[in-house]
Amino acid sequence: MRILLVEGNAAYAKLIIKLLDALYRGQAKVLHCTTLEEGLGTVQIVQLDVILLDLHLPDSKGLKSLLDMLALADSLPIIVLSGIDDEDMALQAVTAGAEDYLIKGQTDPTFLKRAIRYAMERKAQKMRIRASEERLASIINLAQDAIISADEHYRIILFNPAAEALFKRDRMEVIGEDLELLLPTRVRSPHRNHIKAFTHSPIPAQLMHQRGEVYGLRRDGTEFPAEVTISKLKQGDHVIFTAVIRDITERKHSEDLLRDLATIDPLTGAYNRRQFFDLAEREYERSRRHSLNLSLAIFDLDDFKRFNKNFGHAVGDTALKRLVQLFQTELRPSDILGRSGGEEFVLLLPQTDLTNACRILERLRRLLQEKPMMASLGQTPSHPFPEAQETTFEKAPTALTISVGISALGPQTLGIPNLISEAEMALEKAKSQGGNAVEMAYLLPSQSEN
Repeated sequence: MRILLVEGNAAYAKLIIKLLDALYRGQAKVLHCTTLEEGLGTVQIVQLDVILLDLHLPDSKGLKSLLDMLALADSLPIIVLSGIDDEDMALQAVTAGAEDYLIKGQTDPTFLKRAIRYAMERKAQKMRIRASEERLASIINLAQDAIISADEHYRIILFNPAAEALFKRDRMEVIGEDLELLLPTRVRSPHRNHIKAFTHSPIPAQLMHQRGEVYGLRRDGTEFPAEVTISKLKQGDHVIFTAVIRDITERKHSEDLLRDLATIDPLTGAYNRRQFFDLAEREYERSRRHSLNLSLAIFDLDDFKRFNKNFGHAVGDTALKRLVQLFQTELRPSDILGRSGGEEFVLLLPQTDLTNACRILERLRRLLQEKPMMASLGQTPSHPFPEAQETTFEKAPTALTISVGISALGPQTLGIPNLISEAEMALEKAKSQGGNAVEMAYLLPSQSEN
């Protein structure tokens, strides 16, 4: 074992060397330096196991000797040597980083050996803890996800580089601040209640989005959807919360696209046939259960095949899109508009009887007629289809019109297919009379009371 003894008192140094030689039976090599400068030089060139450091050296006094030595030999256990009158300073040295201290003149051989062994063990344990902490800090700092810790008062105590990038805030700016600084105002109260409940629950960790969508707030005021895993660590009466946060904007966008692909007609933006029927069946059951009115309309564009032939399918597709956009601005949020195929659409009107449904569809029919989608031949096009502005055509309609058939829920109605069948018959009647009309399905007297 290699021991560095930095001691300015030659007589005391000789005593210590003699004790160490006896204690370790010649298996310890003691290197003796009389000044701090000489000791610092030895530390840099010799591999050592422990340092015995006098706090009163010819070239350095007090804690400065320890601090200078720690700057070069922080990984080595240091035992300070102090006079009996300087025990307070020795205690300060232990607080500053020394592993132990010995009072000169009270150096018992057995105590000296034990002090060295314990100092080496404590230092080794400290180094293991430090290495573990450094590994953890490295993991936290290199993590791609934001990691934030807060105390039981929700004050931020850890904010890793990924969190700085995600929230557009510097770590020193947020340390000590309330965690709610990172949340939109509207979710702060629910978040506080959730954290309080989590504090008293037996669950050590959980995904926060299990209770709904979670959003973060950047410094510039922009929000982002987040996936948050929160954990807690109880230390006596204190609790440390740690959250791992991931921006899921892209994922949410992809999920929205997938949901739209499954439910929305890609051309017009109306519900596709499958989604319309799913929603219609739910509304039908609700209307039956609560004895509510319910009407259904089927409509299509008159003479649309000739329109496509004259203007092309690209313009025809644009016409369908604009038709849906126009109607959606006039319909209620509760109304359900779907495309059943080609130029045919189906509209469900909750809590609407047949008479009012007729009024609504008649208003939409007139609105479309009064806002022609094609301009008259020879006039400057005023329609919303720039693709058609240079088109030459013959016998083209100056406006697009619709024919509509409407049915309503009655005591004898057996479901949505029944409503559609009745509306289709009414639609055929409207078309047989020349189109551009709204027709109601025939009602039995008992049905008109619904």
